[in-house]
Amino acid sequence: MADVKSPKKKFLSGCLGVILIIILIGSYLIYHFFFSMNNLPEGKLIKKENSPDNTYTVELYRADSGATSSYSLRGEVINNKDNESKNIYWG
Repeated sequence: MADVKSPKKKFLSGCLGVILIIILIGSYLIYHFFFSMNNLPEGKLIKKENSPDNTYTVELYRADSGATSSYSLRGEVINNKDNESKNIYWG
């Protein structure tokens, strides 16, 4: 004989599922817009330095943060072997 859920249990598990989905989507959006360094403005290159063995390059950019705040600095390291870049500083 199959287990039959009562309507209250079905409704409760459906509500919990919807709440969990909303929390997960909200958490992702908060991380993406407030903590992820992938969405930083490009800015204007102000300094470029190579490592002693030319494996990496560090580039500093000055980004305009808008009318109500000062300029910001963004640091990016580039692996010269595979041309991958990664943001390492934002301030």
